[in-house]
Amino acid sequence: MKAFLFLTRAGFILNLVFLLCLVLHYIPSAEWLPQSAVSVLLIGGWVLSILINLVMAVYLAVLLLMGKRNFQMPVIVVLNMLVFLFQIFYFFFYDTSNH
Repeated sequence: MKAFLFLTRAGFILNLVFLLCLVLHYIPSAEWLPQSAVSVLLIGGWVLSILINLVMAVYLAVLLLMGKRNFQMPVIVVLNMLVFLFQIFYFFFYDTSNH
């Protein structure tokens, strides 16, 4: 259960980075944000967040199938799953070619 708690917290932080990347995608940030910060945000937001969310979703499914439903932070788990569903839609179904 400690591993799931860690994944929940790490996923929440990376989901915030993902949302920040979405905002930075639509505003010009080259003037005021260093390239190294942009690189870290892109790796954390676009790559790591969806991977952590995928691992967390599988782990959550296993926990629910085993009958363990006493989560310490259910609100964060729900928020992470909502962001994960949005990420799936954004990465696989949303057409970003016209932006």
